[in-house]
Amino acid sequence: MRIRSAICAVIAATAIISSTGCSAGPSAAEGPQGDTIQLHASWAKGYPTLKQLVADSDAIVRGAFAGQKTTQVDGLPYTDTTFVVSQWIKGSSVGGNEIVVRQTGGQMDGKQYVVESDPLAKPGDQALLYLEKTPGDIYAALGGPTGRLAVQRDGSVAKLKGTSLTEPLPSSITNLVQTTKKTVASQRTK
Repeated sequence: MRIRSAICAVIAATAIISSTGCSAGPSAAEGPQGDTIQLHASWAKGYPTLKQLVADSDAIVRGAFAGQKTTQVDGLPYTDTTFVVSQWIKGSSVGGNEIVVRQTGGQMDGKQYVVESDPLAKPGDQALLYLEKTPGDIYAALGGPTGRLAVQRDGSVAKLKGTSLTEPLPSSITNLVQTTKKTVASQRTK
């Protein structure tokens, strides 16, 4: 089911890239590295509550983004970012404390592709991630921006623009981690 959600998001992105004459398609703007193409995405499944997000997560991790590289899958650019895990809340590590998180967008053919509601993570960004595992031991944030909560320097947590998460969250990363752990534990007992 989760892989189907990811495929639907990719299909939507592909359709948008292909529809050059449509006003709802990508928009281009000149940027410092050439053209920037804004991709408009629609996520196949929304997660209005933390409980729903936790239930569908294969892994929930806290840490920071590190190095990046762009890859192409079926003609679309994706950015694979190394995420250095400082805490596993759900799931477990098979290869140490680093995982690869894939996002739609990146550099391709001299152009920068960016999903408007899910900006590419930057090295050094700290986050709490709610992830699905995809083939090849690569992870993706559930619901795009919904599964990626930014951790600020002061320890507060921020939802990304474009999230489907409507439930208010605990204001600090410490409280959010505790709430998430309790939710994981309550779902295991069912």
